[in-house]
Parts: sequence; C-alpha cells; structure tokens
Amino acid sequence: MKHQKRREQEGNFHVWLRGNGRFNVFYTDEDHTDFLQRCDESAKVHNTKIFAFVLMANHIHLSLYTTELTDFVKSVLIGYVQRYNRRHKLSDKLFRTPFSSSKLISRLQVAENILYILSNPVKAGICNHPKEYIWSSYHFYETNQSNPLRKHISIDCSPVHEMFLERIILTKHLNQSALMQNQNRILAEFEFLNLK
Repeated sequence: MKHQKRREQEGNFHVWLRGNGRFNVFYTDEDHTDFLQRCDESAKVHNTKIFAFVLMANHIHLSLYTTELTDFVKSVLIGYVQRYNRRHKLSDKLFRTPFSSSKLISRLQVAENILYILSNPVKAGICNHPKEYIWSSYHFYETNQSNPLRKHISIDCSPVHEMFLERIILTKHLNQSALMQNQNRILAEFEFLNLK
C-alpha cells in the first residue's frame, strides 16, 4: 500500500482550493465576503498571515505563511461550507479534497506566486488588468486607496511592499504578466530586486 507523504505545516505556501466537480463555489457577494471573513478568523486562530488571494467562480488561490497549514485550511473550509450550505439550503460536498498546496522556498518563489495569483482573472479572460477585478488582494497594496474588502480580511502587505518596493513596480510586472503566459519569462526579463 502506497503511503502518502505527510504535508509540511510551516512555511510560505501557495494553497489552491477547487470546487467539487469544478462547480462554482461563489454565487453572491455574500459568498465572497463570507469566505474572506472565514479566512481572516481562521488566520488569527492558526498563526497564519495571508499575503495574496484571488477568489474565482470555482476556485481560490492563497499565498500565505503559516505554522498550521492543515488546521488553517480545515478551519476555513468547515466554517465556510457550513454557512454556505445553510445560506443556499444545500448539503453537498462543496470543495474537492484534499486541498492542494506547494511550499514556496525562496523569496523569488513567493514573488512569482503573488504575480500568478493576481494575474489569474486576466488569464481567465475576465478582465484586462488585475486592478479591474474586485475579488483579489490587488487593492490592498495601495495604501491610500479605500478598499471595501478591508473590513472582511487583513492582508500582510509587507512581502509585496518589500519585494516590489512600490506599486509602480508591481503594476509593471502585472502588466507584463497580463501579456505573457510564462511567469518565468517575466521574472527573467526584469531585474528583480536581488530576490534569488
């Protein structure tokens, strides 16, 4: 019998959650804000800092640091699914399990992951630039902009501010990301602040 490798629990991670059968997991604004609130509540309990997120219709991407990966994700999913099923009068399994994650070893991988997450709506053809998509962490990195999502979730912006120094650099990379499919080409083409 094949033994499954134990999932690492501490470090920087890319976490993605997909709707069961690729069905949608968000239908209303309340669904979106409820998921963000659940992430925020679970992050406080399970020693987790969220750096970036995007909520797509049938899947979610998170870039985060945690010491309790499985407990954090489990807490998010259990809380969200219970409230979602109650709200929509459902009882089915909402997310495909187990959840997917990959550990991000270097600052370069964290930066690449954040760009990938913020570019997701552009790659899906939903918008032309990440700033046009409301359900992502893009607007959290602009300190002087009002953002209605701030009341639902706290984002640790320090990695983005440190790695990209200013919003102009982040926007430059995201503009390139919107035009190019290969994230590695983006990072190779631009001098990337000594992240290696």
